[in-house]
Amino acid sequence: MIKKTLCLSALFLTMALQAQELVKCSPDKTFWLIKEGGKNYAIALPGEVKESNHAKIITVGGKVLQYLVVDKKQHEEKAGSTDDLKVLISFVTGETAYLSGQFTKELQTTMEVIKLKDGRKAIYWGYKMPEGTAKEVEMQHFLNVVEGDKIFGLASTQFTGDNASAIKQLLTDGLNSLAVVKDGKNLCK
Repeated sequence: MIKKTLCLSALFLTMALQAQELVKCSPDKTFWLIKEGGKNYAIALPGEVKESNHAKIITVGGKVLQYLVVDKKQHEEKAGSTDDLKVLISFVTGETAYLSGQFTKELQTTMEVIKLKDGRKAIYWGYKMPEGTAKEVEMQHFLNVVEGDKIFGLASTQFTGDNASAIKQLLTDGLNSLAVVKDGKNLCK
């Protein structure tokens, strides 16, 4: 009985750790509170925001939005530099190589350096879905920035008929609002 109780406790603890946390302030403003690596990241999102079955994915106005947080250190080593832009380029280059291997095809990628409102440089990048993989998905979009000792990124999928500029704006607005907070209690103030 004790083993069963411990197993159930572990299961519920795991589910709680993976749960999404959306803090709704008004019909037009919701924060996505992301607890990752001992930090609480908050992203302000406009409009209708809904949870999904995956802890790292939500929808915003019907668009899929995903986050990724990785340690910056290994990419500093690969880049041979602590310069944020060089680290980001190393990260994107590694991700592109990995994804090309997954599709067993070289991907058609785009990459652009953009400046966020706080002056930090971020890399907006993406790739077209290879022929024959998913006919309703045209492209994957990503925006990554260095946040302290992490690389923080947002991603979205461009489905047939979606506007690529609107997706870029969603990602940019999200990273422009990125903040590390103590907890989610004061987000709506």
